[in-house]
Amino acid sequence: GTVEVNGQSYRGFLEVRMLGDSIKVINQLPLEDYLRGVVPNEMGPGIYPEIEELKAQAVAARTYIAANRGQFAESGYDICDTMSCQVYKGFSSEQPLTNQAVEETAGLIAAFNGIPIKALYTSTCGGHTEDGINVFPDQRGPYLKGVDCYPEKAAPSILEGREDLPWI
Repeated sequence: GTVEVNGQSYRGFLEVRMLGDSIKVINQLPLEDYLRGVVPNEMGPGIYPEIEELKAQAVAARTYIAANRGQFAESGYDICDTMSCQVYKGFSSEQPLTNQAVEETAGLIAAFNGIPIKALYTSTCGGHTEDGINVFPDQRGPYLKGVDCYPEKAAPSILEGREDLPWI
């Protein structure tokens, strides 16, 4: 079943905790169900309707969890639900194509020398990614190499503005 909070549905169980002066709602659920609520928010099937791309995103998201689980253990949860970690919006955001991608890659992670890689990714790249070491000096994995990225490389954006407005 699902549980609803503020108009959004979530799989699994919800735990409510006081953390300092605020209330934190923590969603407890199996990893594969969690990924169903991440993949469509990190790489939407409307923009990227190709199953192989979505499967790659599912593996990257699963690998990110494998490498970062417990990051917020002191606060009673494993990972945050924002862009700082991975965008998670629960059952309400699930899509059939991204669910298929999660199912077809179930349990798969990317590893280097038997250790889950630091699967860093972002929703935009400006046409080319950067070597990991240039952004995160402690990330020295040889797999973190800059590459051309799609679709920004294929379709340049044109910025327009008015001369009377200051550019920041």
